[in-house]
Formats: sequence, structure tokens, C-alpha cells
Amino acid sequence: MMTGSHPSGARRRAAAAAALALLPQSSCSDTRHAGRSGGPAVGPDAAGGQEPTEGEADGSGSPTQPACPDNDEVPPGWVCVPPTPLEGVLLGGPDDPPKTGSAHFSPPTHEVVLTRPFLIRTTETTVDEWLEVMGPALYDEHRCAVDDCPMGHADFDEVLDYLNRLSERDGLEPCYVLEGCAVDPEWEYFSCRTRTWEQGYDCPGYRLPTDAEWEYAARAGSSTAFHTGPLLNAALPHRAVDVCTGPDANLARAGWYCDNSVREEQFPEEDCGPGRIGSPLPMCRHPVAQKEPNDWGLYDVHGNVAEWTWDDSLVADSERGRVDPLSTSTHQGDIGRALTIRGGSHGSPPVEATAYVRRRVGWGATTNRGVRVIRTWKPAEE
Repeated sequence: MMTGSHPSGARRRAAAAAALALLPQSSCSDTRHAGRSGGPAVGPDAAGGQEPTEGEADGSGSPTQPACPDNDEVPPGWVCVPPTPLEGVLLGGPDDPPKTGSAHFSPPTHEVVLTRPFLIRTTETTVDEWLEVMGPALYDEHRCAVDDCPMGHADFDEVLDYLNRLSERDGLEPCYVLEGCAVDPEWEYFSCRTRTWEQGYDCPGYRLPTDAEWEYAARAGSSTAFHTGPLLNAALPHRAVDVCTGPDANLARAGWYCDNSVREEQFPEEDCGPGRIGSPLPMCRHPVAQKEPNDWGLYDVHGNVAEWTWDDSLVADSERGRVDPLSTSTHQGDIGRALTIRGGSHGSPPVEATAYVRRRVGWGATTNRGVRVIRTWKPAEE
């Protein structure tokens, strides 16, 4: 895996403090004006929830969450994101979400509690990291002529296979049971009949984030559309695809999107996607970690490549559990309903790259879909 720096304990504590600062002091109505990362108290008996563990660190016996390890226990290139406060955080979009077309949606504000800390890569998986585990590329689109280019053209089942192989390489128990897998001879993509995440959040191996984990990590305590500030260009595409609506200064600081990812001289044209209405030049994946990180130290959570999550598109709408929400433990057959990718890509207009907009997709591969690896943190003695 690629090495890299991770933020200091001070930065990590600052992000946690930002999330705490947005929590309500009194009523639920107060929280809806406190910021999107805050949230009203969420009880342990909420749907899909569990009892928080009893803590004794403060001598009160009050419920506490498990903690992240010290920085020297976090591998280079990773950070640890702590659990949410017990009172929960608010995720989701504005009260009047943008209408971005049937392929995109922004669920209403909803409360979430995440009870487990998790380790997450500071960068999206690069092509070199992918090929080190998976071997020769199945698609020409895997390649990238520039160093540290994020992996693209990764279909859902292939990503799960990659994560299992990565776990096995590092001596960890794989998270996913994949059955009936084969490479389609005509379309040359890897697909499985059934995908099961048997242990859920307790799996010790590498995995995809859930939809809630992704947004909590991407926000890092922020309450705005981007960790660099609010959405400045809220123009909506007049159709679902192939439209660039122009620049957004805050997004430009955080990531590569349709307005700033146009092909540069060092990028071969065949490594780039087509242009869009409003930005006709080819748009390209760029090296990771070139833009400003969020307060957890995560790069490119907005733009570059959209990131797969485990959940289907119903998880946020149905609010299947306020504590450690999970849409399903098994995806059957052709999945039946759309999955979600997050963060937008190098071809996205600003509104599609926000922290709250999700995109409904099938399980296939396109050049703008990649992966950011996470794993649940558990002390060695557990």
C-alpha cells in the first residue's frame, strides 16, 4: 500500500471537537439550525441499534464509545475516525435538496450514531496499489500515465474481490463471501451471483464504507457541502449526464471536477474521459493528494473518482437503523436495486460532488468509479 503522512492527534481531536460542537444543547428543533454534522440524541433502542458499552474511564459508569488508537498505532497512509458522539450526528442534505435527476438524490437530514472507530485510507486506491494485488489489468482503462493516479473503471464485485485479496495478503479475515463469480466473456467485467457481508461492522478485514461512514468521514465535522466551505455554484444540469455547470471556488480547493480536471499536456488523451457540455475538453483523473485534505486528513473526498459504498440506494431514504445503519448484509443476483457511489468524480458538476448527494448506479464499471479502503478498528487483544 502507498505510504503517506497522517494528521496529527491535534487535527484529529479538532475534527472530533467540531462534530461535538454541533450537537444540540436543548431541543431537537435547535439542532436543525446548529449545522448538518450535529444531531439530536439517538437512543440505543432506535431501529437497527445496539446498547452502547458501559465505560468506566470517568468513574461514572456512563455509556462511552470505544476510542481510536494512539497515532503510533495507525499505519502510515491511514487515519482513524472515531465513533460519533453518543448523541448522534446529522447527515444528509439540506431541507430543500437539489433536484439533480433520477440518477442522483439527496436524502433528507437524518440522525446517525456510529459506535465503532474505523481506519480509513487518506487517499483513494491508486492504480499501482490495485495492480499490486490484482495482477494485470482486465481493462485498458485501469492504466494511468501519471503517477499516483486513482484506480478507475472498478466494478462493484471486482472491488469486493480486491478487498478480500488485500485482507488475505495482510493476514486478515476477508469480509465478503462472493458466490457464483465469473468474468463475462462478452463484456469482460467481473460479476458474482451473491455477495454477503456476514460479520457486518465487526469484520476485521478491509472493506467498503457504509453510506453513513462515508459521509461522516468526508465531512470531518464540517456542516457545509464541501469541507472547504458551502456550495457556491448550485446550478443544476438540465439533464442527468454530460453537463458541466461551471466553476465552484470552494470545490476547486478540495478536488478535481468537471471545471478543473481538463486534460493537461502530461496526460495522454486515451487516459481521459470525454468532455461535457460547458467543458468540451477531455477530463482526466489526477494524482491523489494534490488538493486540500479535510480535518481528518482525507484527500479527494470530493471529485477525482466517485467512491463505492456498500449500501444500496434505499438506506438513507428508509433510515434502516439510526445506530450503525446498514441497508442489507447480502446483495443478490443482479442486485435488484441501485447501489450508491459518493463524492462525485472528475466529470461531475459541483452539486453532484457535495457531501450529501448520492448517485444511484448499477454494479458495472466506468472510468470514474474507484474505492477508498477502510476497516473497523479493534485493539489487538480483542
